[in-house]
Amino acid sequence: MSAGPDSNAGGYFALMGKSVDAAYARGEEAWIYAVENMAKTRSFVGKKAVFARGSVRTASGKQQLPKYSSNVVYYPLVRGKRYTLQLYYRFPMQDAQREADTTLSVATHSVVRPC
Repeated sequence: MSAGPDSNAGGYFALMGKSVDAAYARGEEAWIYAVENMAKTRSFVGKKAVFARGSVRTASGKQQLPKYSSNVVYYPLVRGKRYTLQLYYRFPMQDAQREADTTLSVATHSVVRPC
């Protein structure tokens, strides 16, 4: 790859699996670190970028893990069961400009009903 660290032509990268060394940050800590550093790149500086991630839990509180298929990530949900979607977001522009605002819209399929 000939693109430099400030280029957005580098593609997507992820570490997945159980063999990831314990020295790497995980979960929310890793996500926050990644977002804070991506927000400093030329592609995002000064832009109203919102970084979001979701978590799906069953009614008992057990976290549902996403499935991966080709370039698609999805949660296998069972019809008739209750789930909770937790949406986490970061809006880095607001760290420097407290009055900064933007809009984040979330849409669901018609068969998904909020409780």
